[in-house]
Amino acid sequence: MRILLAVSGGIDSMYLAENAGDLFPGSSFAVAHCNFRLRGAASDGDEAFVRSWCEAHALTIFVQSFDTPTFAHKHGISLEMAARELRYRWFAQLCSEEGFDAVAVAHNSDDDAETMLLNLLRGSGTHGLRGMAPEGPIPFSAGPARLLRPMLGLERKTIAAWMQAHGKSWREDHTNADDRIKRNKLRLKAFPVFEEINPAFRATLRSDRDHIAQADDIAEEYFRTALPYVRDARGRIDTTRLLEYTHWRYLLFRLTGPLGLDAGHLAQLEAALAAGQTAETRYYGPLTLSRGFLSLPEGETAPHVHLDTLPCPTDWKELLRPGTLILDADLLPRQPVLRAWQPGDWMIPLGMKGRKKLSDLFNDLKLSAEDKVRARVMDYPGIPGRAALLYPWRIDDSLKVTEKTKRILIVKSEE
Repeated sequence: MRILLAVSGGIDSMYLAENAGDLFPGSSFAVAHCNFRLRGAASDGDEAFVRSWCEAHALTIFVQSFDTPTFAHKHGISLEMAARELRYRWFAQLCSEEGFDAVAVAHNSDDDAETMLLNLLRGSGTHGLRGMAPEGPIPFSAGPARLLRPMLGLERKTIAAWMQAHGKSWREDHTNADDRIKRNKLRLKAFPVFEEINPAFRATLRSDRDHIAQADDIAEEYFRTALPYVRDARGRIDTTRLLEYTHWRYLLFRLTGPLGLDAGHLAQLEAALAAGQTAETRYYGPLTLSRGFLSLPEGETAPHVHLDTLPCPTDWKELLRPGTLILDADLLPRQPVLRAWQPGDWMIPLGMKGRKKLSDLFNDLKLSAEDKVRARVMDYPGIPGRAALLYPWRIDDSLKVTEKTKRILIVKSEE
């Protein structure tokens, strides 16, 4: 396996670099270093340090400099999120262009605990409490290369002890001591208190993470099974059917999640349903409850979409225009239905080889919150959670029209 090591020069990534041969026996390596230009001469010093280490160890190094503040301002995101997106997009590009099978990053047990607790404080539901996965797709990438986290079982103090005992060098980042950053505040102020209560709290969180992941998988299966029953062909939620489920509140939470419903409106909606107040027209944020159905209010609904099947003409590409998608009809159900998107939905967009979450695709397309609400998904036959199309932007690559196509499905707006 050819593995790209993400090395910043800090203590964790230098541990990864020093121990890569033991962590991935039989693999070959190169190093990727990002210079985000956020710490002036210190950033350049990190780059020089990593270059020198690679030269001493005869490893190829790839270096990329980024204008992180400009990218953050342009996209309206924090510097931390901008740096994350820039590095992972570059890692994916390197894997594609240089033929690497995976990227290894130096996230450790402390990083995992920080992520879980930050997600808990944000209110992410069980999905956000799954923590970091040891292996998964590279964020912002549809390619086949994987993201590897081989150090999730190591605490930061264990890493530091090994580096010191073996006389290894690394670079210190002074911003790690800035407790105005949420992650730093948690590590510097909250973790010492947690250790007083439970010295093994990181291991406890890792164990809880595994159990939470199992519970989340069960909840996901429950939701996917209920979804076709509680939602009608127009994408509305049938509250009578919804209330037949013991855990209807969880289903409601999942159904309304993509719509940006705040906690106050969700609580009011739950109270109305529990009291049987479903006949009168009431509004809850972007939602309308009326005559037993929950839907988007007039003016914010998805466009009326027309589905038409016909023999595939030789000039079918002339039918393509903005707001029109065309698929191979014989690869789809006889009566396909469009629905609102849900967290966890994914597809392999046309022209790509790897799977991509729709939430990431929304970011790539730079869609607004209103666009996300209006977006519609067609389920991929036989694979829950996979989208055959995301209307009106993308189709799944496996459903594209080819020379073997006999019938096409045209999906277009009636507006």
